[in-house]
Amino acid sequence: MYYLINEIYKRDENPLIVVTADHLPAIFNDKLQYVHDTHMVSAFILDGKRQINVTGKNIYELSWIAWDILTNENHKRPKENLEELYYYYLSQVIN
Repeated sequence: MYYLINEIYKRDENPLIVVTADHLPAIFNDKLQYVHDTHMVSAFILDGKRQINVTGKNIYELSWIAWDILTNENHKRPKENLEELYYYYLSQVIN
């Protein structure tokens, strides 16, 4: 993975790189143990050479963070419960 990130830096000295796990945490299996919990997925964000702390963030929050960085402003989050919306749409994919 470090090779790929270095290749990106060769082409763009100020990239926005978002790396996540290749799957969502298993929310329907209580026997699996994760480093954090069943809501968070392993990820990191690089803004240029600066690593953005995403500790404790849920997968659905990463796109908001990227949007804020790309537009250089902090956007208001919807008033709806994002976690509830996340699980609703996840259930639509599963069914």
